[in-house]
Amino acid sequence: MANSLFISCELERPDKNYDRIVAAIQSVGEPWTQVQFTLWYLKTRLSAGRIRDRIKPAFDKNDQLAVIDATNNRMASINLRADASKQLYDQGFLKIT
Repeated sequence: MANSLFISCELERPDKNYDRIVAAIQSVGEPWTQVQFTLWYLKTRLSAGRIRDRIKPAFDKNDQLAVIDATNNRMASINLRADASKQLYDQGFLKIT
């Protein structure tokens, strides 16, 4: 069964690596839609963690990434604020992977 994933990112320097991020998301090989400037939707059999791992090389060390699996209530991230992760977990919205 396919998972509904949302990818959102906060880039420290969008002028530097935005094109790399878009190319990385497109290269995953799954159908995608760019919903907003830094928000994408994918329908895929891959997990949030696998998508994060595939696109992670395109990010700089201070960029933030959240890949949210809306089908299975799971999230994989890079540099997400600790308080945001804790709140999502504590309130039972998402399981962090």
